[in-house]
Amino acid sequence: MRRWTLALLSLAALAACAPQAPVRTALQGNLADLKRDLQSAQKSGKLDRDLALSLAQAVGERELTSAEGANGALRVRGLRGCARPLRSSIERRAQAEDDVAAELMLILVEGHAVDRVALLNRHARATSGAWRAVAARAALRPVDTDLRKAFFFDPDERVRRAALGSAREVHYASELEALLEAARLDPDPQSQSLAARAAGAIGAGG
Repeated sequence: MRRWTLALLSLAALAACAPQAPVRTALQGNLADLKRDLQSAQKSGKLDRDLALSLAQAVGERELTSAEGANGALRVRGLRGCARPLRSSIERRAQAEDDVAAELMLILVEGHAVDRVALLNRHARATSGAWRAVAARAALRPVDTDLRKAFFFDPDERVRRAALGSAREVHYASELEALLEAARLDPDPQSQSLAARAAGAIGAGG
């Protein structure tokens, strides 16, 4: 009898810890079901701030687990503003080796949440442009300046953008000429803009 009681208590505890609708739907269901559950929660007065935050996190986690390929990498870029509540999920997904993982690793690098030197050493010569971009964004030390300038002219625009973002953060005067050249010649408008802003940061003294 005691064994059955313990089993029932365990099941009750598991049920209490399980996500409730509409959070469960956001994690596992489809859009139509989520809309239905949201309308139900709103009508019953349960759609409060805590539930909204839980929903946002559930949607973010679903994006992380379902993201694949180039389109998935583009989608997860939008999670930068949610990096703090999704930190553990981002860290787990970033351990893979695909473009989505590289994009998430960039978020961690920009949040100073990882060992940048280790990432730079590991990925500086990667065949994957997505992972070279991680290395370029991790190149923030004075000793990295020559490598960072080389990244300004990498054939992959993701690498150039990451390197120019690093240059804007460190604003070393020795990189001004290379930045001006990138602002003038880079075929990617976003890279041109980043180069101009990085050069402007040097001119403004930071």
